[in-house]
Amino acid sequence: MTTLIVFLILLGGIGAALEYNHRRNHPSLPAGSTNFDDRDQVRMRQELRILTRNGHGS
Repeated sequence: MTTLIVFLILLGGIGAALEYNHRRNHPSLPAGSTNFDDRDQVRMRQELRILTRNGHGS
């Protein structure tokens, strides 16, 4: 009986920790200023321009 109580408390603690971690990381919005260049977007545009100039694009 004592083992069951300890197991349930441990399981509840793990569940609470996972929920806390999920809640803390859930909003994926950037904090602060969003006035910056997206380097991936710039790189992709450059690569697409190079591909279309070389005749590899559709």
